[in-house]
Amino acid sequence: MDITPLEIKKQEFKKSLKGYDINEVTTFLNTVSEQLEELLKENYSLKEEIENLSKELERYRNLERTLQETLTSATKSSSELRANALKEAELIKKNAQLEAEAYLQSSKEELNNLKNEIKSLITLKNNFLSRFRGILESYFKTLDQEVVEHKIEVNEINKVLREQPEKIINLGSLFSQIKKEGENDGENKKDI
Repeated sequence: MDITPLEIKKQEFKKSLKGYDINEVTTFLNTVSEQLEELLKENYSLKEEIENLSKELERYRNLERTLQETLTSATKSSSELRANALKEAELIKKNAQLEAEAYLQSSKEELNNLKNEIKSLITLKNNFLSRFRGILESYFKTLDQEVVEHKIEVNEINKVLREQPEKIINLGSLFSQIKKEGENDGENKKDI
């Protein structure tokens, strides 16, 4: 049974001949009533504080649960991100190796093509030089032959010129004949 401070104050007792002093009982009841009222106020205040603290504790527990879930999720996400990053790094590495191998293979093929082209150009140059040497040798041979023929002609002319003019019947016909022979030799050389 709950007793209120007001009930304590208003409580009346029966009077008896040998009873307690009414003033003392009243003073005591007032004191008990006041103290009870203070205790009830304090109790109410403490209950409110407990309720507030319980709510705050619940809020902190929820926050802790949320933080724990977030931490678990972040750890999981971090592990997944790390695993994905490692997979992606491995894929990038493999692609880079494939590209490097393809580039190396392409470079080797290009180098081989260049070597073959250089060999071909050297062969063409050697063939050209051989043909050019042959042409030059042919011209030198022809030139040597012309020099020999020229010397023979000069000797014949000098021989004729040393003879006495009476013996030379027709000097003009001699020059015409020499000129004609020179033209015939020029045509023969063109045919070569």
